[in-house]
Amino acid sequence: MGIFKKLFLTTLSICRFRNGPQAMGRSPDYLRLAVYIYIAVNSVLMLLSPDWVKGFVQVFVQLGLLAGFTWGVLYVFGNTQRFSQTLTALLSADSLISFCSLPVVGFLMSEMLPEKGFLFLLVIMLWHWGVMGHIFRHALSRSLVSGLGLSFLFFYGSYYVIFLLQRTIT
Repeated sequence: MGIFKKLFLTTLSICRFRNGPQAMGRSPDYLRLAVYIYIAVNSVLMLLSPDWVKGFVQVFVQLGLLAGFTWGVLYVFGNTQRFSQTLTALLSADSLISFCSLPVVGFLMSEMLPEKGFLFLLVIMLWHWGVMGHIFRHALSRSLVSGLGLSFLFFYGSYYVIFLLQRTIT
């Protein structure tokens, strides 16, 4: 089975809460592919925004924040050996969920169905939060509540950093 197909099927299984990040391969090729896909999918999302230059900067800042946060959390809990698999799972899950959100973002941008688009976006955000919490839970061998808490902490912190970045780039 090809590396892309295995990464996709494993990511799909993780996003359906059937597997954890331990199902990811330990090969650096998986992490590299996940990084490339993350950049590609999130760049497409940023192209939909009016200021796509800021969007590209945001993609790389988000990537750095996710890698740094993941390393920090795993370091604090003494599980740094799980970094590659955890980051691969987080990046590939984010990419899959972001790809699924493309039509919703398109609806919101076109203002065709703003109420339903917002509802779908909320569902996608909750799904993303749950999947990320699920990944952290498995990576740290902790409860789902702990994983969701870390996931919330990451989202809150990263949105704050991106907000500050948006204000300074203008």
